[in-house]
Amino acid sequence: MIRYESDDTAVARAISALGEGEEIDHGTARTIASWFNDGGDTANYSFVSTGTIHEGDGEYLMSSFARGADSATLAENASALAALRAYVDDRVRSGDTDRVPGWSDMWVPKHVDYDYAHEDGALDTCWCSDPEESEF
Repeated sequence: MIRYESDDTAVARAISALGEGEEIDHGTARTIASWFNDGGDTANYSFVSTGTIHEGDGEYLMSSFARGADSATLAENASALAALRAYVDDRVRSGDTDRVPGWSDMWVPKHVDYDYAHEDGALDTCWCSDPEESEF
C-alpha cells in the first residue's frame, strides 16, 4: 500500500518550493481554502467548490476564510494563507475570477511518505503526483 504525505505536509512542501515570484497551483489553493471553508459564506463556498472568486472580490474572499478561525489557527497557517492571498490577488489582477475547469478534482500534489522514496538516486523521476504511473 502506498502511503502519501498529509495535506499539511504537502502544502508546506509546495510553499517552500516556490521560487521568487512564483505562486501556488490551483490544487494547493483549493486545499488551503478547504481548511477554512465553513460553508456558510457564498464567496467561500463558491471558491472551494468551483474556483470562482465571487464578484471578483479577493479581499472579501480572504476575509471570509479568516472569519471562522481563531487567532491561533490563523497564526499556525500564516504562510499558507499568505500563499493563498498571493494566488487570489494574482487571479483578480489578471481578471481570471471565473470557475476553473476541473477544479473539483484538484488537490495539492502529494509525495509518497516513505524515507527511501526520495533519497538522492532512489528514483530517476518522482511519480508521486500520478499514482497510475507509480513504480510502487
